Amino acid sequence: MRTTMEQRQTLNHDEIAKAAWLIWQQEGCQHGRAQEHWIKAEQQLLVAKSGQSGGAMDFPTRRRASRAAARCAATN
Repeated sequence: MRTTMEQRQTLNHDEIAKAAWLIWQQEGCQHGRAQEHWIKAEQQLLVAKSGQSGGAMDFPTRRRASRAAARCAATN
């Protein structure tokens, strides 16, 4: 999915940051992949805002995010 500048401007920086952080946690807190997580978060948010479905949305629930955070804390 290619995002245009106009589409990116409709996304809030804080919501992208939160989504990227959740993805980072869900994927095991691996450092060095910030740009990849940011782009993935942008894409997921754009899909959610456009009302499209197709499996691209897989935001973690609070429970899953909490468990992922606990795993990250245990490994760091």
